[in-house]
Parts: sequence; C-alpha cells; structure tokens
Amino acid sequence: MESRVAWIRSQCSGTILDVGSADGWIFKGSGLDVTCLDINQFASGEFPRVVGDAHNLPFADESFDITCLCEILEHVHNPILVLREAARVARKKVVFTVPDEGHWTPDHLPLKTLDDWVRETKQTPEQIFKEGNPSNIELNDLKQSFHNRWYTKEILESQLKYLSLPYQIQTIAYDGWSWFCGEILKEGVTKAPEIGLVTLPETTLDSPMLASAIIKFQAEAQPRSLHIDTFPFCNAKCRFCRYHTLTRARSKMEMKLLEHILDDAASWTEPLKAIVPIHYGELFLDPDWYDTLKLIETKLPQTGIVVPTNGAMMDQVTVEKLVTIRTLSIVSFSVNAFFRETYRELMGLDPENIPRIKQAINRLKILRPKVRIWVSMVHSALYQTELEKSLFTEEWRHYTPGTNITTASYCHDYFKPLFKTNVPCRSIFADFVILSDGRVCPCCWDSDGSTIVGDVTREKILDIWHGEAMNNLRELHNSGRRNEVPICSECTFS
Repeated sequence: MESRVAWIRSQCSGTILDVGSADGWIFKGSGLDVTCLDINQFASGEFPRVVGDAHNLPFADESFDITCLCEILEHVHNPILVLREAARVARKKVVFTVPDEGHWTPDHLPLKTLDDWVRETKQTPEQIFKEGNPSNIELNDLKQSFHNRWYTKEILESQLKYLSLPYQIQTIAYDGWSWFCGEILKEGVTKAPEIGLVTLPETTLDSPMLASAIIKFQAEAQPRSLHIDTFPFCNAKCRFCRYHTLTRARSKMEMKLLEHILDDAASWTEPLKAIVPIHYGELFLDPDWYDTLKLIETKLPQTGIVVPTNGAMMDQVTVEKLVTIRTLSIVSFSVNAFFRETYRELMGLDPENIPRIKQAINRLKILRPKVRIWVSMVHSALYQTELEKSLFTEEWRHYTPGTNITTASYCHDYFKPLFKTNVPCRSIFADFVILSDGRVCPCCWDSDGSTIVGDVTREKILDIWHGEAMNNLRELHNSGRRNEVPICSECTFS
C-alpha cells in the first residue's frame, strides 16, 4: 500500500496551496509548484511561505489549481469554515487527509490528548511543539498546534456535506497507521453551488465578526434523523439533563401511533438516515423495547437505529436480544464520569454499572462488529475536573474509538448564560422531536414541548418540516433573532 504522502503528491499538479503546511515536509523534493501557509512561522525553505489563518485565507477566489488540507482539520477551531475557505481558493479540487486514529495500532499512540502528552513527557505544550517542529521560528497559536478533535468517517462526511460539492473518501492503511484520504471536486461541477453553510463578509482578522452575519444554515429536504419520544421515563438522575424539569404529562407512546409515524417516513423519496427511538428516557426500562425496535426494523429497513442508553439495564440477555436487530447502527453509552463518586452523584446510579457496560461493549463488538459503539461524557467544570475528563478518555479508548466529550449546554435551567447568543441553532435545520402524543417540537432541549410546530396525528411529517412554523423559526435564527423565541433565548446550544 502506498503511503498517504505518495498518494497526496499523486493527486497534485499545477499550482498548489498547502494549508497548515508546517515546514512544507509533505512536498519537499517533489518538484511541484507549492505555496505553504501556516498560522505559525517557520524558517524559509524550498517553497514560498505565507503566515495566515486557514479560516480566512488571504487569497482571491480560485487563486490555485489545488488546495491541500493534509492533517489539518483535526487541529483547527472550525473545520467547516476551513473547508469552505479551501474550496473557495481552489480552481479544480481540494485534497485532504485526516488521521483515522481509531484504527492505529497502540505503538503509534492513538487518541492521545495534549494533557496526556504533558503528563507523560513532563514538558510544557510549547516545549512539546518545539521538539516536534525544530524549524519553527514563532508560535502564534498554541491551541491549533495540537489536535482539537478525532475523526471517524461519519464525522468527516457530516462536515464535507455542508460544501454542497461532490467528494470522494478512501482509507489508506499501512504499517499500523490509517488515514482518511480524499478529494473535494470543483472542476466540472456544472452548477456553482453555494459553498458551505456560512457567508463571510468582507473583513480582516483584526475586525470582529457578527456571529449572525457569519453562520447561516439551510434546511435539508427532509430531516436527517427523527427523535421519537416512545418512553419518557428514566432510571437515572443526571444533573445536567432536562428530564428532571419536565412538567408535561408523560405517557408511553402507543404502538399504533409509532406505526403511523414509521409508515409516513417509509413513504419518503429518500430513506430516512437515522432514527432515535427514545428521547427523554431509558429505552431498556420499557418492557416492550424489543417490539419497538423490531417494528422500526420492519417498517424502515434502510434506516439506521441509534440507541442511546445509560447502560444500567444492559445485562447479557438484553445484549443478545439487541444484536438481533438487523438495522442497529449505533449504541451510545452515557457514562459521564471516571471516578465512582462522581458517577454516583452526577447520574444517581450505582457505579457497579460500569463493569456491566464494559462487558456489554465487549459482547457487542464480538456479536455485531459493524455496529458503532460510543461512550460519552457531558463535561462541565460544575461536575468534573479536567483531570477526570482526561482519565475518562484514556480509560474508555481501550474499549472503543468512539469516546465523545461534549460540553454541557443549558436551557432555562441551572444557570443562565452571561450573554445571549445570536448564533443559529443547527439542530432545527437537521432533525426534530416527536413527543409521545404525536406533537412535534423543534429540538431536544424543548423537553416540555413549549414550542409546538405540528402534530403527526393530523399532518404529514414533511409538511411539518417545511411548514410555516418551522420556516419562521429558522428565519428568526438565521437573521440573528433567536432571542425572540422564548425556549431559544437562554439556550447555550447552537
């Protein structure tokens, strides 16, 4: 198998912009016409060099034949903006590579955080960077010099789709390494698409931007996923969860209503991508959980089922029943803590659940190796220290590469944000929630259904999705007026 460096060079010709180039190591000795750009300053070398920000490239549209983003998306603050800028300055295509660290062998030290490196080397981040980049002259952005995220193919594709440009991805693996390598194609695209989900005004790095002027989303033709409130009851007491602020009447969704919803989704031109059969609740508390999943599997055979769970009920019998669901796509375990006392206080559950979750994960990997397994922590300084977050990542990466750390968001509870955001919420452009009585609310944070946009007992799902209520809500968000919506005015999610 060729190395990803050989693959990158084979994809490049004409004029090339290497974004995040460091010292230009990828193209050294290649004889190609390369311009290097990096936010940090490196010593002069083989190629012309520019110090600049990948989020706001200092070049006119289509200034280069090819833009390269090689091992950069995992570093930057906002990968979607960087993709947008790379596509803007390229005439023909964007070439990209991203580490697939979930499939690196242990000797290549995958999924290590900056905290891990500092703890193990007993060096400062600056010292670590200088040691790995001896030709660096000036370090301008320490945060972007280290990994800010890890990628799966699904995460990468979720960002690429916002460009509205055709793309290709392949995996190149060799010697214990693995990389996602691909191209975003511009040449030959007959209709000039609207690149990205953002519109950047004329500005400079020294000029602050209005969030409402930068970020604008577009609704897809149909929801990306449906979240269905089949069983709004839970055995956990997670302090950050809005389940505990529910005042609406709670009842199990009738199977007849669920069947009605699934029949509606089955009639769409394109298959629904994903369905989450639980909203504010624990699926495995429902005595009929297996019947619910079997009905979804039967009605929507091309739709992936995503099962979130706290894992407290995941004994061997449950796992062995779960793996018989053919369309099971993702099982996401909410663990949220490394220390036993944090787990007990934060989730209100017995820490002895943790060994049970680990056994369930190992069993799932054996019986259904293609099902993706996630383990998540909702992190806030109110609940866990930075050390606990690092220990959590280190502990669970041995069980699954899908370890997710999510910053806690708040919505009219616990505390209010210091200032109100103008950034539109991406959730209302991608999916929505069907409550157990058939009413539809636009996002998961609206646990009480205070903003109802439709009712599936009287309307088609797509009519609600493209209806006046949803469109008006999206317009308020895109025009920087989300604060006019009560449920959105003090919500920190965007």
